Amino acid sequence: MNIWLHRISHCMDISYPLIDENYLSIGFSDFCNKEFLEKTIDGDWKFFNNRFVEKWSDLKKTRHNLWRFINEFKRGDWVLVPSWGEFSIYELEEEVKLINKDVLPSKLKESGFEIKEDGKLYENNNLRDIGFVWKVRPIAKNIPRKEVFERSLISRMKIRNTNANITDLKVSIEKIVDEWKNNKLSTFHSSLLESILSNVEKNIVERLDPDKLEQLVKWYFYKIGASDVYIPSKNESGKENGADADVIATFEAIKVIIYVQVKHHQGCTTEWAIDQINEYKNQKENLYDEYTYIPWVITSADIFSDIAIRKAKEYNVRLIDKTGFSKMLIDIGFSDINDAFKDNK
Repeated sequence: MNIWLHRISHCMDISYPLIDENYLSIGFSDFCNKEFLEKTIDGDWKFFNNRFVEKWSDLKKTRHNLWRFINEFKRGDWVLVPSWGEFSIYELEEEVKLINKDVLPSKLKESGFEIKEDGKLYENNNLRDIGFVWKVRPIAKNIPRKEVFERSLISRMKIRNTNANITDLKVSIEKIVDEWKNNKLSTFHSSLLESILSNVEKNIVERLDPDKLEQLVKWYFYKIGASDVYIPSKNESGKENGADADVIATFEAIKVIIYVQVKHHQGCTTEWAIDQINEYKNQKENLYDEYTYIPWVITSADIFSDIAIRKAKEYNVRLIDKTGFSKMLIDIGFSDINDAFKDNK
């Protein structure tokens, strides 16, 4: 499969209604006849050039746009069509054909457009320069250019040619199509996030011990506006049945207290962490005060076990794995992160 860029800015009052009806168009109506179409499809370059000399008395470079459109475009190829502030991607279907009455949208027919006996398109008896069309199927429509951060693709869409082969950008284009279909088009923020995420995760796993991970969680809560954060004593009194919390953050303005169990694990964190924080919340929360108590588990592990996930849903415990916590850190910034490990912070 090749991927092409093709502009339809020529005769926009015709080409845009055509693409709305899933027909991709090009001009060159001087060559709009069956013999020219068939011989160009067959690759008769000599015939193709001779017709240009006969009709235009010159071998203009622009003829290559028509050659690509008729001879090199193939069924199943993708075509990127730029427009003002947007672009769409289509798949070529059927075969290239001459402009004909069957492809004309009703909107154009009602406005005085017709195909006459010479096989060409006229508007109120005035010849209009659309000669050939491809039937297309939309793959992804109306993607905003401002939301695409693929420099090579943005640059390529600025070329002046009517069309060009851009298959070298296939990986980027397929990625954009997939993201667009899933409403997850990469923003500049997400691109930056992806590029540094693995390094943040690596540093959490390799450079922090359990105590330092707790300190980092404490710093995070101060960074996002907690009014008070502390790490309870490991021998805190009044705990039963394995109840435990490693960091407690209070947001006084909104009357919220978050209890966090912090696990410096690799691989998988099990349901024990959920049991610990749930027991702690049940034992410590005061049902008669004005605070809301929320239990979290933050782990440096890659995943939580299936049982842990099931219990977390049952107990309303928020689970944050290594990737999730790394993203949270990236979002708030690192400018003063070393403060997390200072004494008495």
